[in-house]
Amino acid sequence: MKIYSSLILALLLFVACADKKNQKTTEEVSQPTEEKMMNEGYSKARIVHDEEAEAPCDYLLLSGDQMMEPMELSKDFKQADLKVWLKYVPQRRQGRCEGALPIDITEIKKRAKN
Repeated sequence: MKIYSSLILALLLFVACADKKNQKTTEEVSQPTEEKMMNEGYSKARIVHDEEAEAPCDYLLLSGDQMMEPMELSKDFKQADLKVWLKYVPQRRQGRCEGALPIDITEIKKRAKN
């Protein structure tokens, strides 16, 4: 009886570990869905580049119909029409770019092309 119990326990452990391994692979391969990203607090945005404007107004973010002025934007994201997922905090200061909301970016990720 002890042999059967040990065998069943070993089989259950093996199946549980194999199942965890397959779940990780599936999560790593799939792109995050729009619903998942929105539930995590991200907003869809697009980088807008104005070649005629001077820094810091040359790269702005457009989310819906709201133009936003980031305090800092990494060089990796300074690409015209780049689609991103964005988490931000509005700033309580005067904006330097006319019509743009000053923001502090807390998280930013490139979106899949769609």
